[in-house]
This record gives sequence, structure tokens and C-alpha cells, in this order.
Amino acid sequence: MIASFAYAVLADHASAPTAIRQSGDRFNVYRNTFRTSVAGALADVFPVVGRLVGDEYFAALAQAFVLDHPPETPVLADYGGDFASFIAAFEPLKTMPYIADVARLEWARTRAFYAPDAPATDIDSEIDLIAAMQLSFHMPEGASLLSSLFPVGSLWQAHQVEPVVPIDDWRAETVAVWRNTGDVQTHVLSGTEHLILSHLLTGDIIGSIFGRATGQNEATDFLQSFAALVSMGLVVARI
Repeated sequence: MIASFAYAVLADHASAPTAIRQSGDRFNVYRNTFRTSVAGALADVFPVVGRLVGDEYFAALAQAFVLDHPPETPVLADYGGDFASFIAAFEPLKTMPYIADVARLEWARTRAFYAPDAPATDIDSEIDLIAAMQLSFHMPEGASLLSSLFPVGSLWQAHQVEPVVPIDDWRAETVAVWRNTGDVQTHVLSGTEHLILSHLLTGDIIGSIFGRATGQNEATDFLQSFAALVSMGLVVARI
């Protein structure tokens, strides 16, 4: 009974289960409300994907996703984790492979939104900086990195304003997503920021990373990039 009811709700042309056909048109109303609610939840989580493909296309894409991946819990805030993978395998969107990475970024923002705030690491003086050289750092809970062959971070940022800003430099990007003081942050990492973050996440202390600098200019670049990562709250000291 449960399986047939679920199929009837999800499938486009399925009839209402025999046991509830006497409910008249109420089943169709329920089915339409359910689909609209789920598709609306996806549209809220993936607004840039929706803008990239258009509202009508997104609605059809969401319906196809719901049919293949129906919600497993009544909490719609948890729904959509498989949407990016679904898009990546969706044949009609094979010519737009960056769409899946935009979906991954938007899902990462959703997960970061529900993460707790991490205590910030303050570096306000030279003494603080010297002490930080011997500390181990990590990304806060709920933070993630997304490496893409496409300018996925710039593409997302471009759709936060009107009119949309064209992307002139179509190149690979690594994007960090995390929560800091109640807000979800999205930042395209510079090459040096990515290098330092990669070393920190493997357990290196910042002092040993500075030791790899080949000159004063590179050491200064390392220092400025590390300070930026700390000030943004993208890395915090392990307690």
C-alpha cells in the first residue's frame, strides 16, 4: 500500500491507489501540492542553477529528480544532496558541465548554513603571529572546498547582482564555503591561499610552510595569504 501510494504521488500518469480513489480529486490536489513543495524547496536551495537553465527547465529538471530521488525524510532542508550528481548524469545538460558544479557549490552553502559558528582565531599583533606559527589550524565545521574546471565561484558571484556580470576569464577555480559569525561565506581562493590551506589541512604548521618560501616576496605573499585566511575565519586554530 505504501509503495503504491508513493509511486502514485511521484509518477506523472499513475492513477490513485484503489483504496483511496473514492477521495475524488483530493489525491490529485495532494500530489500537485507535494510536487510543488519539493520543487520549490529545490529552487530555494539552487537559485543560481535555476537562473542558468531557466525557470521552466528547472521545474522539469526538479520533477525528474524527485521521481528518481524522492525525499527520505519530512525535513525538506535536508533534501537535495544528490541533485548535483543527478545533473552531472543528466544527458540533456552534458553540454553545460559547469551546472553540476554550481549545484555542488549551492548545496555546500546550504550545509554551511546549518553548521555552528567556530571560535575565531585573533591575530592582532606580531606576538600573536609568532605564537600562531606553532599552532595547528583546520577549517570550521560545515566548511568545504570545491575544485572545479570552471569558474564556478565567479559564476555564482556574478548571479548575486543585477544585471548579471559576464565572466571574462573562463578558468578553473577552487572555492571555499564556510560559516562565519552567522553568515555563509563563499570565496574563490588565490593560488597562494589554496597552497597554504592545502598544507594546513594535512597537519603542517604555518611556520614550516613559511620555511619553504624561496625569497622575501614569496614569504610576504605567504604571510598575507595566511592572515587573510585567518581574518575570514576560513581557518581556526585547533584547541
